[in-house]
Amino acid sequence: MRTERLEATDVAQIYKLWKEYCAAINSKNVERWIALWCNDGIQMQPDAPQRFGIEQIQKLIRSQFDQSHTKLSIDTEVVCVFGDQAYSHGAFSSLATSRRGGTKRIFGKFLTVLKKQDDGAWKILVNCFNYDSAKEQDDYNSNL
Repeated sequence: MRTERLEATDVAQIYKLWKEYCAAINSKNVERWIALWCNDGIQMQPDAPQRFGIEQIQKLIRSQFDQSHTKLSIDTEVVCVFGDQAYSHGAFSSLATSRRGGTKRIFGKFLTVLKKQDDGAWKILVNCFNYDSAKEQDDYNSNL
């Protein structure tokens, strides 16, 4: 029974992490966002090389924050905990507004490996995401 309660607490903490992730992105708060990552984290995004370590990941997010404003929403579908590691996957949507004023809705999916820290907090170890097909994106955006 105790193990089930601990796992339920871990799952709840991971759902909370995704809410914090969105809040940090939406407020363009780099420090708040990067605090959700392990120091040796890996980010794998579409059409870009992997980013290894918190410094490379932070550099990327700073440049993205400078280029546009994003309203991110995450729909976490699954969280599975295995001791001090877990994975989570789901879907996301983002309404991105560029500095020039153009707006585009982006849809995609993610799969993330998380690691429990010594203090009990969960952090992102490996984050991989991709976008839905260009046609689906174009069909939606033509109706904006």
